[in-house]
Amino acid sequence: MQFTIGALVSVAVMLSAQAVSAVDLRFYHAGNCAGGFGSCNNIGSGVCCIAGGVPGASVQAVGGGVGTTFAYGTQACHVGPVVSAGGGSCVRPSFAAFASRWTSPGFTRREATEGGPCAELDTFGFTNDNGDEVSYKIPDERRASIVAALAKGDDAALKASADGLTPVSA
Repeated sequence: MQFTIGALVSVAVMLSAQAVSAVDLRFYHAGNCAGGFGSCNNIGSGVCCIAGGVPGASVQAVGGGVGTTFAYGTQACHVGPVVSAGGGSCVRPSFAAFASRWTSPGFTRREATEGGPCAELDTFGFTNDNGDEVSYKIPDERRASIVAALAKGDDAALKASADGLTPVSA
């Protein structure tokens, strides 16, 4: 039985994509992927994350198996300005990032700019006093204040918003 190199590469890409389930796709107020962030938590490869009223100055996919991270200048993952970076690198667009998605290794840029499923920010986070990044689900009753703090880059207000919440990661 003969296998071509192309067939073996296709199988390897498919298996690596199946091994990756989800990552956190974060929108940072700062341009260096640091400080407070809004996030689509546990988002799958190819799913568009819409930042809504909280565009990021930088974007990062946090987790394993990330091939490419894309940042978009519109609230859609298939139109407008787009910039990308390999793996989980910090994406620093020259425009406000209103949407983002990540893809597993092997996706083409064309596939990454086609329409598809979308999600909205569901998590926020910051660096705590111990120097660890922690994130929390956004409760409906606190959404307005958390979105306002994210939009201003107000890490102190984000920390206050987390009071009494259980971290989803630390």
